Amino acid sequence: MDQVHRNIIISNHCFLLTEVNWSALVPRLIKNGVFSKNSMAQYDNHDSYDCKVNILFDMPGLGPEAFDKFILSLRESSQIRVINKLLGIREPSPPPRAHTVPIYPENISRPVPIDLRTEKLRINVIPSENFMDDFGQMLNPYTMRSRSRGAVLIINNKTFAVDRPRKGAQIDQENLEELFRQMGGYNVTIKENCTSQQMQNDIMNFAKSNVLKTVDVMFLIIMSHGSAYVNESQVKCVDEEFVRTSWIESQFLGDACPNMQNKPKIIVYQICRGSDLDNGVRKVETDGLGIDIPTRKHSDMLICHSTSQGNKQITPAVLDENVIPTRKHSDMLICHSTSQGYKAHRDTELGSWYIQYLCETFMQYAHTHHIETMLHLVDDHLSILQSDNVDKTMQTPNFYNMGFRLCFLNPGIYEENKQLCRYED
Repeated sequence: MDQVHRNIIISNHCFLLTEVNWSALVPRLIKNGVFSKNSMAQYDNHDSYDCKVNILFDMPGLGPEAFDKFILSLRESSQIRVINKLLGIREPSPPPRAHTVPIYPENISRPVPIDLRTEKLRINVIPSENFMDDFGQMLNPYTMRSRSRGAVLIINNKTFAVDRPRKGAQIDQENLEELFRQMGGYNVTIKENCTSQQMQNDIMNFAKSNVLKTVDVMFLIIMSHGSAYVNESQVKCVDEEFVRTSWIESQFLGDACPNMQNKPKIIVYQICRGSDLDNGVRKVETDGLGIDIPTRKHSDMLICHSTSQGNKQITPAVLDENVIPTRKHSDMLICHSTSQGYKAHRDTELGSWYIQYLCETFMQYAHTHHIETMLHLVDDHLSILQSDNVDKTMQTPNFYNMGFRLCFLNPGIYEENKQLCRYED
């Protein structure tokens, strides 16, 4: 397979894993000679996640006609939408969503399928068929099988003493509440319109809650106005006072929150992080189509630090073999709706861009993908949105990993007496 076709397969792994009808495709792959019966026999269950990953991993190493035969097999199994995606053939666009415009012209293939909806998002979680932490990943996924799966604290500041109300924030809250309800096993607590003291008390009580002893995962979601503070961000409370994000995160470090040691802790901020606007930059001209498409200023960057903020590197000591240490800064995933110093967008009728697509992505892909992959998909969605105001602003979400491993949420199922059970059973 030539390099162009290899790149198409590799860059569309996530899409192919979830959107292809593999039961219909596999017989066609054998019929058309992409794989022989003997080679296909090495894959135990064609509907399993492992099998799909292995087929996609092996396909780029096949012969020069493999890609054309793969497309033929898709066509014969009536998977035209998948073919269009791989070949860059653009499907007809839905009507644009209120207050948002897609930035890609009609004759340009967009980077991901996206529903520029005109109505409120309807939550419909796809349940898992099996436990995704069960296939021996080298990166040691978190175990996510308890019936009491997780604890969630949602803080939503909507009205303020001086600042403008956050119209559309109630929709975000309802979407999140319904998302966790349908995923099953989550204890959700909602706090609205908190003063700075109330917010700090609620967060400290949550971090010390006995509920955290029995759950597999913890979510803290904070939605409010916000601003920059030196090298970090801060959350505005309804009394116009602020709580710094560094203080919030410190409440869940290993020594401050022992009930969540070695378990995943996800903190999500839907706040502005400054007053700057990302008006986009023009794409550098190439020898391809001569169309002027804006792209975000803050994009395609991966920043790697050797240690956590505020810590220094030291020479490691010899550890006591009878003591198993654990790090203070570990098992945390910090998610921001926008880049440091920049504003975040909120549709007054449909909710914030970030929370909308976070909910949509989790409900569609949590049954097969781990959280960080889903956050990349959220960014793919946001990368083609541009506000319809005069500034034509864009938005780049961020997340950073503090010793956070693979985390599959396994929606809709739990384990009891070593048996897979469903929440509706």
